[in-house]
Amino acid sequence: MVEPLHNTLTFKLKPTAVKQELEKNQELVRSALRAIAFLSKLADPALTPKFAQFLNEVRAGPNAYDLAQYTAESESREDLYSSNFRTGGMDLS
Repeated sequence: MVEPLHNTLTFKLKPTAVKQELEKNQELVRSALRAIAFLSKLADPALTPKFAQFLNEVRAGPNAYDLAQYTAESESREDLYSSNFRTGGMDLS
């Protein structure tokens, strides 16, 4: 699981890449960071040392700010879902 995420984050575009290729790569990086943010909540560092090391590298690297944003976004979404669950959810009448 770590290797494909690492490859996505470190992929280097050719200098002659067109705008469409650049946008596609940026979307792939955003998707990878969202996946890492979600997986980081599930991963136990004792059981997944390779992922824990990778996560620390990402948190210390150039994508650290974006990862923090996606993690916070994910947590706020979880809070919203859990508050809806506690209050009985949406009124469907």
